[in-house]
Amino acid sequence: MERKIRPRPATDATRLILALLCNWFPWREALVIVKPENLLGWHRRGFRLFWKWKSKRRGRPPISKDVQALIQQMAANNPTWGQERIAAELLVKLGLRFSPRTIGRYMGTGTGPKLRLPSQRWQTFVRNHAKTKFTKLKPATIPNNTPRLVSQNDHYS
Repeated sequence: MERKIRPRPATDATRLILALLCNWFPWREALVIVKPENLLGWHRRGFRLFWKWKSKRRGRPPISKDVQALIQQMAANNPTWGQERIAAELLVKLGLRFSPRTIGRYMGTGTGPKLRLPSQRWQTFVRNHAKTKFTKLKPATIPNNTPRLVSQNDHYS
């Protein structure tokens, strides 16, 4: 005798419920229709789905690659413009509304050399500050076990 109604294939929800129910009663005795390999496979698939959901990216999706390239190009062509200026230009000229923080996130992601401010060398720093700060320093005094203070110029006898 043939069946007129085909059995429904198990969905992910059915598999999840069976995997959860297997913790509450002795499931090996209840397996009349389902093979143990199938139940364990469903359990594994449930874990995969759970961790896929758990590790899903949160927050806003990233902006399109075209706009990212435009932001990088604007930042490279106009090094004096900051995040707020680029955000304002995109809003006024193209009607694209992004926060300055979002613009800043995509400004420095280019593969080219980054704009680096020149820093002065130690020699320049010492020369610039030698007359102002270093000459005003008082001689250091070091407390000793005796009540008198020992200066740098004093010698121990």
